[in-house]
Parts: sequence; C-alpha cells; structure tokens
Amino acid sequence: MNTPADLIKKVRDEKIHMVALRFVDLFGHWHTLTIPAPKVNEELFTLGEPFDGSSVPGFKTTEAGDMVLLPDIGTAVVDPFAETPTLSVICTVAEADSREPFCRDPRGIAKKADAAMQQFGFADTSKWGPEFEFYVFDRVLYENDVQRCGLQIDCAEGYWNRFLNSSEGYGEFPSRQGGYHNTPPMDRFAGLRGEVCELVEDAGFDVHYHHHEVGGPGQCEIEIEFLPTVRAGD
Repeated sequence: MNTPADLIKKVRDEKIHMVALRFVDLFGHWHTLTIPAPKVNEELFTLGEPFDGSSVPGFKTTEAGDMVLLPDIGTAVVDPFAETPTLSVICTVAEADSREPFCRDPRGIAKKADAAMQQFGFADTSKWGPEFEFYVFDRVLYENDVQRCGLQIDCAEGYWNRFLNSSEGYGEFPSRQGGYHNTPPMDRFAGLRGEVCELVEDAGFDVHYHHHEVGGPGQCEIEIEFLPTVRAGD
C-alpha cells in the first residue's frame, strides 16, 4: 500500500472493524489508540488523530499535551490476535498545531540518525537484525504481601518435572543451560516458533531462522533478516 486510498480500500475490502494506531514512547514501550474503521478517511493522514501526550512517558507536560498521530501507510497489517477484525498501523507522533514530527518520537529520532549518518559520510545504509528471545511458561505465580512474598514459574520442559506423572509422556528434558539447538521431542516449542515465524512473515518481515535457546526450559529465539533503519514506506 502506497496511498491513503489504498489503506481505506483495504479496510473496506477486508471488512476491518477497528484500526489500532500504535506508537512508541521515549522508553520503548508500545501504546495504542484504537478508532472505528469508518473514521479512517483522507483527513486522518493529513490532520492526524488527536491524543493527550502528557501521560506518555518522556513526551509532554499537562499544559502542552496536545499531539496527533499520523499513520504510516506502509506499516499497516491485519492484527492476527484481535478478536474484532483490526488493522494495526504504526504512526508518527506529531505536534497538534503544526503537524511537525515530535522531536522525542523514537521513530523520528531513528530517521534523523540515519540521515546524519549519510550526511557525515559514515555509511550509506544502516542494517539492523533484531532477535526475538523469549520464554514460554505454563504458569507464573507470584505473591507480594505484608508478611510474605514468593514467585513460582513452571514450564512443561522444566527438568524439575521429570519425576512427575505426565499425560504427555515425555521422557526427555533439557538440562539447566542445556537447551541450545535442541531437537524435538526434547524441544517442545518448535511448532509454536514455526507458527510465530509464519505470522512474522505475513506481516512483511523475512525470518532468518528459529531455534531453542541455551537457557533450558522454554527459552526460544527467532532471528529476523537484516533491515534498514527506516524501511521504504515507513
């Protein structure tokens, strides 16, 4: 998609009900403002969607909190996890009065850094290859009260479960710090990682590979192919 008309058509053709406008605060946390699909019109891409930036970490004070979100068309993707058909779009954060990019918008900072790199002749392109490293747990229990505190984390792969009766009947468990590049059936999450990779590629990002990580029970890694700091259309 290259134009507002393309995105509006996608919303209509795919029977989208909601559009999630996403942005990142100065500390890297995601924020979302969701609007009904009928509000997606040409003005949204020029005037933006107003919001209060005074409660966003690192952004504005209360008396100067008026800001707008300007959708970046090239980032639009259907949210595969939303119960209501939802299109997710990453936005540029801008000043409400001038529509100029906000100086503390992390995406704007990245674009300025990329431009400065080229201006000073350090390089033509900056490439980034993110790694998604995460744990998969079956349950997490925690308590923090006046007289006691505690934490318990459990995972089907946990070697501490090897003496328990299990309907799954697994006989192999990765040892502590022994999960690197494990193979099924010891690696119980290969299928899950495969599903995640398919969703990542559906969103327009090429996957390099995925594997079980070294940490042991439940640790996974998915690596993405190298990308420029600012992709075309962002």
